[in-house]
Amino acid sequence: MSYSIIFETKIVKLSDGRIIHFDRSGCNNDNAGRRKDDFTAKIYTVDEFVQKAESYKKNSKPYKEADCMELKIGSRYATMYDYGEHLLRMLKRAKPYAEFIRSLCFYVNHLTGIQLHKPEERFMTVAEFDKEFYKLLYSGSGMTYTRLMEYPDIKDEENLVRLIEAGECLSFEIRNW
Repeated sequence: MSYSIIFETKIVKLSDGRIIHFDRSGCNNDNAGRRKDDFTAKIYTVDEFVQKAESYKKNSKPYKEADCMELKIGSRYATMYDYGEHLLRMLKRAKPYAEFIRSLCFYVNHLTGIQLHKPEERFMTVAEFDKEFYKLLYSGSGMTYTRLMEYPDIKDEENLVRLIEAGECLSFEIRNW
């Protein structure tokens, strides 16, 4: 049986009143979310986030009352109801962005493109590379490439919000000092 695992959740208050939901999750039969640099981010208004959390609770019961588990939160068996409660609890613990970046070790990696070396020398966008990856991989010519990375200034909250909203290829690392 396959089920989701929520390894870690961080909620950060933005200066414009919205929040960033940092999520490190995966599945019991894959490696996603296992490392501290495997967070994803999504921006919500507080109302949208509360509605999302409440929607998980609908038509579900707490694990203690349910017949089965639907996911894990950390190592704890849970239902979608419990996940909604978890999100609301994490929202109450949310820190303002400036405090968040001071209190935790926080890094952002921005994949801006791919420099393909073999089978031919050319620059590719992330979307182009994603679309052509298997064709290049199995072309019989071999494939080598370099990932082109930028490391945005974490103190620039507005730029980070713009990158997240634009759907840029970002990875986040969040650790305790």
